[in-house]
Amino acid sequence: MDKVKRNPDKEKLVVAAVNGSPYYKHVNMKVTEFTDTGSTMEMDIIPEHINVWGSIHGGALAGLVDSSCGTAIGPALEANESVVTLDLKVQFLKGVKKGKLTAYGRIVHRSRRFVHTESEVFDDEGEMVARGSTIHAVVVRGA
Repeated sequence: MDKVKRNPDKEKLVVAAVNGSPYYKHVNMKVTEFTDTGSTMEMDIIPEHINVWGSIHGGALAGLVDSSCGTAIGPALEANESVVTLDLKVQFLKGVKKGKLTAYGRIVHRSRRFVHTESEVFDDEGEMVARGSTIHAVVVRGA
């Protein structure tokens, strides 16, 4: 796993962008921390996340996996770079009906054009409820 070069200024920008985003507010998701290996995001389960079977919808969990992976990448990007998800894989391990989910996203490897990431999602009891991985393409603006 690649260690992320910490940049507190970039981390603050990512937190402001994500936590201020209408999408993340709508789905009740936020960045709470950055570490040497990635980021931590939280999502309080709300009634709109619940599927017809009474537990969190897989799409809501997949969104948290994708978002925690992408957020982990943010501080590692140059000013003229952004990323877009090319591939998302999620394994659903446990149904959850309420509470807060915590996702830990981390960079596994970064090349010039791609970033490989992983995420693990835990419930309030500390049990893993999902895990996943992404491949993001690095987009260079002005290139």
